Amino acid sequence: MNLIKDVSFRSRILRFDADMKRRHAISENFFGSIYAHRQQLGERYGVVGFSGEDGGVKLDYDFDALASDPEFVNILSQIDFLSRFRHDLVETTYSELSDLKDDLAGKLEREVEEAP
Repeated sequence: MNLIKDVSFRSRILRFDADMKRRHAISENFFGSIYAHRQQLGERYGVVGFSGEDGGVKLDYDFDALASDPEFVNILSQIDFLSRFRHDLVETTYSELSDLKDDLAGKLEREVEEAP
């Protein structure tokens, strides 16, 4: 931080860091919820089984029955919603980090050029 003379840019870095930590906490909370919902599916419906040495997956359920089960659809919808929201948080963080990295590189180059 001492290398960056622009106080507003230092503040931007600190805000990004705080936002990233906040998003990470939200994302971890969503991940825990996603895991809990997936566990519910496994316990209630026995959704997936592994077939052995070849590593293949055996789908051991009736698609039509599951599609007509409101509880199953609700759990699956929750997983979908939380997963998409978590993905969006991560994508936003990566995008902002990339912008910050590019801006920082430009600022550091200019400051090095201006140094006596």
